[in-house]
Amino acid sequence: EPVVQDSYELQLTLQPAEYIETISLTGNSLPFTADVLKKINSFKNKHYSASLQRELRKAILSFYNEQGYILVEITPSFEHGVLQETIREIPIVDTSIRGNKFTSTAVIDSLLKFTPNEPYNAKKVDRAVQQLYATELFEYVEPEITRTEEGVHLTFNLTERPYGMFYANAQYFSPEKRVELDLGHKNNYTFGHNLQSYLRAVSGPKAELNAGFSHYNILNTGLGWGIDYLRHQERLDLY
Repeated sequence: EPVVQDSYELQLTLQPAEYIETISLTGNSLPFTADVLKKINSFKNKHYSASLQRELRKAILSFYNEQGYILVEITPSFEHGVLQETIREIPIVDTSIRGNKFTSTAVIDSLLKFTPNEPYNAKKVDRAVQQLYATELFEYVEPEITRTEEGVHLTFNLTERPYGMFYANAQYFSPEKRVELDLGHKNNYTFGHNLQSYLRAVSGPKAELNAGFSHYNILNTGLGWGIDYLRHQERLDLY
């Protein structure tokens, strides 16, 4: 029987290495700092390679991640010495609230302060969670994100506290300093809204008096009243 012998031919094509002459960054709404731009420009006049692209990508993402922007996509392209880095900051498409029965959605939205299509920032979401806890209206706050092609759908899952609260505080430092009295009321579910009231009096070393009365977000109107007295050019914040 005839013997068939296989033969293979290996061809190698050598191309000259291309240098990076220009680095172009597009798509970012967040301005880069001088230190980051210096780091990025340090890649100029080097041979373009996959490993270099990984280093450059790491430098850009580190800048974003340090500030809380953890959802960022980078698409590179290199041609004729020009390295194009297209950046996409994943936006928040919409924000929704789930689980509130007594607290007005408008009150919660005023605390969250997210704007449509702003880049997703994990640190800002954490601050929003802490802000909601600080109202003492909620027993449980859990943010939930859903990724789609268009961006992030952000949902805050809430469990409300089932009771109202009243606070009272009295402090005495010394005759030379001041006397302070605080009264507060929070989480009034009678109206189904966040109702807060405060009464505070402070006396100084020269019998100076600072007295104020303030309401915050009465019946979801956002109105506030107060009487302030400047003591040594320093305002006592009643709100």
